[in-house]
Amino acid sequence: MEMAYRERWEAEIAEMRRVLAGFAMKEGCKWGKPTYTVDGKNIVITQGFKEYFGLGCGWSGRRPQIFRFPGS
Repeated sequence: MEMAYRERWEAEIAEMRRVLAGFAMKEGCKWGKPTYTVDGKNIVITQGFKEYFGLGCGWSGRRPQIFRFPGS
Protein backbone atom coordinates (compact mmCIF):
# COMPACT_ATOMS: atom_id res chain seq x y z
CA MET A 1 0.00 0.00 0.00
CA GLU A 2 1.37 3.40 -0.97
CA MET A 3 0.65 6.69 0.76
CA ALA A 4 -2.12 8.53 -1.06
CA TYR A 5 -1.19 11.90 -2.59
CA ARG A 6 2.51 11.42 -1.75
CA GLU A 7 3.64 13.68 -4.62
CA ARG A 8 1.30 16.48 -3.56
CA TRP A 9 2.74 16.56 -0.04
CA GLU A 10 6.39 15.82 -0.80
CA ALA A 11 7.74 19.04 0.75
CA GLU A 12 5.59 18.66 3.89
CA ILE A 13 6.62 15.03 4.29
CA ALA A 14 10.30 15.96 4.02
CA GLU A 15 9.94 18.75 6.59
CA MET A 16 7.99 16.56 9.02
CA ARG A 17 10.63 13.82 8.68
CA ARG A 18 13.31 16.41 9.49
CA VAL A 19 11.43 17.53 12.62
CA LEU A 20 10.65 14.00 13.79
CA ALA A 21 14.30 12.94 13.32
CA GLY A 22 15.08 15.09 16.37
CA PHE A 23 13.15 12.73 18.65
CA ALA A 24 14.20 9.37 20.02
CA MET A 25 11.98 7.40 17.64
CA LYS A 26 12.80 4.84 14.99
CA GLU A 27 11.54 5.67 11.49
CA GLY A 28 9.99 2.85 9.51
CA CYS A 29 7.25 2.20 7.00
CA LYS A 30 3.93 0.60 7.87
CA TRP A 31 0.95 0.44 5.56
CA GLY A 32 3.02 2.32 2.97
CA LYS A 33 3.35 5.38 5.21
CA PRO A 34 6.25 6.81 7.25
CA THR A 35 5.72 5.53 10.80
CA TYR A 36 7.71 6.30 13.94
CA THR A 37 8.03 3.90 16.85
CA VAL A 38 9.50 3.68 20.34
CA ASP A 39 10.25 0.23 21.74
CA GLY A 40 8.31 -1.30 18.83
CA LYS A 41 5.14 0.68 19.59
CA ASN A 42 3.64 3.02 16.99
CA ILE A 43 3.83 6.64 18.08
CA VAL A 44 3.42 8.77 14.93
CA ILE A 45 2.25 8.07 11.38
CA THR A 46 2.11 10.54 8.50
CA GLN A 47 -0.63 10.44 5.90
CA GLY A 48 -1.42 12.42 2.78
CA PHE A 49 -5.03 13.15 1.90
CA LYS A 50 -6.58 15.03 -0.99
CA GLU A 51 -7.00 18.34 0.84
CA TYR A 52 -4.59 18.04 3.76
CA PHE A 53 -1.52 16.32 5.16
CA GLY A 54 -2.16 14.47 8.43
CA LEU A 55 -0.05 13.44 11.38
CA GLY A 56 -1.52 10.62 13.48
CA CYS A 57 -0.27 10.47 17.07
CA GLY A 58 -0.61 7.85 19.73
CA TRP A 59 -1.75 4.28 19.71
CA SER A 60 -2.58 1.84 22.49
CA GLY A 61 -5.49 0.01 21.05
CA ARG A 62 -7.32 3.26 20.34
CA ARG A 63 -7.81 5.21 17.16
CA PRO A 64 -4.95 7.72 16.70
CA GLN A 65 -5.53 11.45 16.93
CA ILE A 66 -5.10 13.04 13.48
CA PHE A 67 -3.75 16.57 13.19
CA ARG A 68 -4.57 18.19 9.85
CA PHE A 69 -2.30 20.56 7.98
CA PRO A 70 -4.32 22.10 5.11
CA GLY A 71 -2.68 22.70 1.77
CA SER A 72 -2.45 26.06 0.12
